[in-house]
Amino acid sequence: MIIKDIKPVKVNFNLRDQLSKDKNTAIHCVLRYNNLKVVISSVETIKPKLGDTEKQRAKATKQFVEHPEFNHHLNEIASSIKSRFA
Repeated sequence: MIIKDIKPVKVNFNLRDQLSKDKNTAIHCVLRYNNLKVVISSVETIKPKLGDTEKQRAKATKQFVEHPEFNHHLNEIASSIKSRFA
């Protein structure tokens, strides 16, 4: 029996609606593991103009002073998911 390489779990955070810049939108947590994809809608919301789509976190801006706590929470979610697949 040949065992294929098992890739580590990948966790991304995507905005549900990127077009409405001033209206809060849900953040989807997207898990990819061994050719499987699971999308979970989190309870976190953010205005798309305050999100950084490349980093998949909140922008460091005066308009969103809670960004460090917000990003820390997203990091905790990702870390918790990854630890379950280790």
